[in-house]
Amino acid sequence: MRVLVIGGSGFIGQYLCAALVEKHHCDVITTHRRDLNFIERKNDKAHFNIDLNQPGGSLKELMCDVDVAVIAIQPNFFHAREIQKAIRSSYTLKKIVYLSTIMVYPDSSMPQDESTQTDVISEYEVKKLQEEKLFSTLVQDLDCVLCIARLGNGYGNVKDSGVVNYIISAVLEDRVFTVNGDGSIVRDYIHVEDTSVFLTSLVTRLQSEKISIYNVSSGEGYSINRLIEFVELHNNSKLSVQNAPAKYEKRSVIGNNLKLINLFQQRPRYNIEAGLRHTFNVYKGKYEKTV
Repeated sequence: MRVLVIGGSGFIGQYLCAALVEKHHCDVITTHRRDLNFIERKNDKAHFNIDLNQPGGSLKELMCDVDVAVIAIQPNFFHAREIQKAIRSSYTLKKIVYLSTIMVYPDSSMPQDESTQTDVISEYEVKKLQEEKLFSTLVQDLDCVLCIARLGNGYGNVKDSGVVNYIISAVLEDRVFTVNGDGSIVRDYIHVEDTSVFLTSLVTRLQSEKISIYNVSSGEGYSINRLIEFVELHNNSKLSVQNAPAKYEKRSVIGNNLKLINLFQQRPRYNIEAGLRHTFNVYKGKYEKTV
């Protein structure tokens, strides 16, 4: 199976590409952000630079010889349009996997499944939902299927730019951590290794439905305050915290992952405590090497 991962150099993209090659023996092509230029081929992964801001045939050339296209980039409607054009030009493509977010669900303290009516408020949420609809419309008149993977908040590596990264970095650098609001915001956190395992299964799965949606999440919600407590406990030290004005955002979003678990008969490997311990040790090892 030949898989094109648009955004394969990103946080989740790198893990996904590695898992596709190592566990499923896929032939993987990844893209970066500059002009088309063959960089290297290593471990069955071909790396190209593509600038999606520049319309042209570069992406079309890559799309013409793959079975699956994975879209793993930040939402940008212009970029999505360019990807759409490339998809229309492909005669080999059988499946699109679009990485979205569980943040398209409404504010709720209960885990929400894929049938829940969406409710977007932030610019990020709006753009993700727009692109879900764009690709859903696209596949209606094409001979390929669409899998929408709505991801929980990923963490687990120093390349992460989320709240877990900021908490652990603040602990290891002995600096103040700033929390917007009172720290009670609840999110669904899933370790990047678990994310990549489920995503590779979705990518390689033979899909009969024209459009499928799966929550790739932990199914559990934790506040920022609780994350801080876990990290403090593991490091046996207190984190200096200061509060900033609260942002306008949803109070609680948790993804119900039972549909995914039932499909693959597999649960996430890491619970939040084990995942944070593993992540902290990864960060600590990285920091020790730089000292």
